[in-house]
Amino acid sequence: MNVTIYPDYDNTVDLFGDFANICHPSYVHGVICSYLCFNISFNPEDWLSSLIEQDYTLKSMEKVELEPILDIIKNLFNTSEALLSAAEFEFDLFLPDECEELSYRTIALSGWCQGFIEVYSMVKQDLKLSMESQEVVDYIIETAGVDIEYGTSDAEQKAFVEICEFIRLASLMLFMELRKNITEQECVIH
Repeated sequence: MNVTIYPDYDNTVDLFGDFANICHPSYVHGVICSYLCFNISFNPEDWLSSLIEQDYTLKSMEKVELEPILDIIKNLFNTSEALLSAAEFEFDLFLPDECEELSYRTIALSGWCQGFIEVYSMVKQDLKLSMESQEVVDYIIETAGVDIEYGTSDAEQKAFVEICEFIRLASLMLFMELRKNITEQECVIH
């Protein structure tokens, strides 16, 4: 069995440096997962270039500063694609470790959802989602906009874990459903 893992989250934040102020790693992962789930062609170089064009801070970054960021984006894409496609359901959201403060993890989850929804909003008119899949996307939209009171109680920690697990499974479901639809359409064409 080939083990596929994400890069270390904290190292990724450090490597992103100033880029993380504009585009947090969890947001980037949400974007990537949305591209994968909705079967949209994703070119990391083009995506990063479009971000650079939109932000003055990124325009001022040297190419040498952006290369490791691009490498991580490519790694996140390849790893996410492999995990979403795997039969073992090992896909997970790229979020801070459980040892981090719940507030930090919640902000990262919200960023992941925002990235996912940003891509969805570009293609939603072209999608034919089942009612169940649309409900899942609506839940992700709600999660992206939720202003959560932060605490440290076991109940709050448990609720956070349950939300993450739901979104993880929702991503897998969307990926598989849309891949199934594409396969069925290809069968009809032939």
